[in-house]
Amino acid sequence: MVRPGGQRRPDARAGVRTQRLGAALRSTQQSVGDQHARRQRRDGDRVPGDPGKYRWRQLQEHHRAVDRDGLSGGRDGAQRASGRQGAATGGAECGQGVDQLPVQGQGGAAAPHLGHGNAALMAPCDADVAVIGAGPAGAAVALLLARAGHRVLLAERDTGPRLAVGESVGPGIRVALERLGVFDAFLADGHLESLGNMSAWGTPEAAGRDFLFSPYGNGWHLERGRFDATLRRQAQLCGAMLHGATRLEQLARAAGGWRLRLAGPDGPLDWHTRFVVDATGRRATVARRCGSARRPLDHLVGVVTYHGAGNKVQCRTLIEAERDGWWYSAPLPEARLVLAYMTDAGRHTRRALAGPPRPDSAPLTHARLVQHGGQAEAAAAIVPAYSACLAQAAGAGWLAVGDAAASVDPLSSQGIVSALEQGLAAAGALAAALGGDASAMPAYADRISSMYADYLVQRAHYYRREQRWPDSDFWRQRWVNA
Repeated sequence: MVRPGGQRRPDARAGVRTQRLGAALRSTQQSVGDQHARRQRRDGDRVPGDPGKYRWRQLQEHHRAVDRDGLSGGRDGAQRASGRQGAATGGAECGQGVDQLPVQGQGGAAAPHLGHGNAALMAPCDADVAVIGAGPAGAAVALLLARAGHRVLLAERDTGPRLAVGESVGPGIRVALERLGVFDAFLADGHLESLGNMSAWGTPEAAGRDFLFSPYGNGWHLERGRFDATLRRQAQLCGAMLHGATRLEQLARAAGGWRLRLAGPDGPLDWHTRFVVDATGRRATVARRCGSARRPLDHLVGVVTYHGAGNKVQCRTLIEAERDGWWYSAPLPEARLVLAYMTDAGRHTRRALAGPPRPDSAPLTHARLVQHGGQAEAAAAIVPAYSACLAQAAGAGWLAVGDAAASVDPLSSQGIVSALEQGLAAAGALAAALGGDASAMPAYADRISSMYADYLVQRAHYYRREQRWPDSDFWRQRWVNA
């Protein structure tokens, strides 16, 4: 199906939508702030635990940044949006779970527009925003903008769950999920609670960090496919039009925005949109086509295996350093275990792929694997895990979010949280740009650069703490980069 475009006429509704987004998010921000204050009174003077090995920002700084920019989500905003979107989603409310919604390319009926019953409302563009990639960051952007009444296209290339290094998140993710209005749906998915982190770093003995004293409660070991699917479903409930098994084939500037051609299972789809969001992960497909280069810092990869149901192990993430890299392991729902060997691409990776990776030089990880006893479900897979940032995370009519904008070392335990935070920031920038604010996109790009600079400081601090192998190329490279 090829969609005709058209010349863009001034859209008086853009300012109204921008005001609607700000009002919905600010009211929920107040409710989340009240919940946070109650937790602080309950916990007295206890110091919040750090959910990761290091962070881009302290949680307090995150709150100030979100409050300053007026970016928040939550159940109140979801309930207000549900009245507008009920007809488009069969009566289901935005922010609540449903068993299944139609997805283009997966058996759903084709729809010529994004949940609006009157075709006249689609002029002058087929969509206000096209989000290419439906991982956590892309789904968050689509959800917030669709909830505010903007016309959002959400295109996802992958048809199955992604293979990601690290499925553990700290308690701080609750803040982002509440602001998105999806925390209840997240809890309903039954992810495994995480009690804290253990690490043998700089010393062979393990040291722990417990989530007991966090004002947000415990962390979680995620079933990643389920987590991503829930965010996409919530975006649909808010009115976003999801096209599955669809990739970006062509991208060109057109009058009033962009002309996109998407390749899907039912043939090509042409769309005209005012803004494009690159949420394609480390591929950064849109940003590269717009001339923004990625700047990789290292060559880190993960050699990952998943082990089937076995004996229960302690519900904590375990990190253990060794001469040529470090090991990550974490329990998953249904008594499964994920094991990843993090090292530089090259000879060590090829050696590891000669057979299933065995943590023989990491005694704590080896003991955990033996205790679990589950068999590897498939051969080891190599996934990229390097740190990188775009030279420019936004430009005229486009911005990048999540790993496409800045990808971080899995050691941070902050990849998913950062993706959601970027989604919140990107939605605010796009809403402002749709309302005519020419400074919104450059300000967003500056914010991503600042976040990545903060991350590099914390990354350097943590890698410098491991000094046991001064002759190791892996560690020496990270000391130089630090």
